[in-house]
Amino acid sequence: MVRFRHDPRRGSHRVRSPHCFLAGFSGGGISGEEARKLAATALHHGARWAVITRGGDGALLAGPDGVHQAPAVPVHPVDTLGAGDTFIARTLVGLLRKEAPEAILRSAGEAAAQTCLAPGAFGYGVPMMVDLSSALTIEEIYAKTTPVPGPEVEPAGAGV
Repeated sequence: MVRFRHDPRRGSHRVRSPHCFLAGFSGGGISGEEARKLAATALHHGARWAVITRGGDGALLAGPDGVHQAPAVPVHPVDTLGAGDTFIARTLVGLLRKEAPEAILRSAGEAAAQTCLAPGAFGYGVPMMVDLSSALTIEEIYAKTTPVPGPEVEPAGAGV
């Protein structure tokens, strides 16, 4: 999977995705027509599937069987941080499970909406219950583990 943030100043001609199963784009602020063109460009350059999230304007999923669109799931967001990432991740899961595109978009929209109901990572202290009773010190970790050997490296000039 490849993840892009669409920047109209750079143009979609920079999209290259050979051998890519899913190209994901954050396309907030672009029109539906621009999203379709962006998806077509990604498919043309090798992506099997392309998903473009457009915030409150919904999302588009394009692939071998055509273009599918879905509206955004209505939500009163607490924070939108991570919503697009959640949408794209759920889309990838749906594609790997061979779900129908319409079902993928619906499930991804619901997952993204749920993400919007919690504070994001920046500026919010989130209390966590962590059991440290079995935690090891760094010295204990090094005493109980064995380093993994590195890759074999041919000496300079070998094999020439």
